[in-house]
Amino acid sequence: MTEDVATQMAKENAARMTPGNLVEMPEGMQMNAHEIQNQEQINRLRSQIGDTERELKHAQSQVAKADEYEKTLADMHQTPSSELKNLPPDQKGSGKSCNSL
Repeated sequence: MTEDVATQMAKENAARMTPGNLVEMPEGMQMNAHEIQNQEQINRLRSQIGDTERELKHAQSQVAKADEYEKTLADMHQTPSSELKNLPPDQKGSGKSCNSL
């Protein structure tokens, strides 16, 4: 196919895609360009919803970790220092700042 023929076909296809004109599809399945644009927008929005749901799950996981961290700190403050001395070294804490999560 020559470039001129391909260009002409592209122009014809673009003309059929303008709002109000029907795209060539089997009878009963015809959609105009506006409906096609709406469907594409729906697909983009569904994709964004999926991304947002994944971000939400990650954020909920981070909140759960932070809650567990705060609970652990509260438990440590309630534990008498005499009991802390009897804990194995890995449970005594590193002595580093508790502000980072």
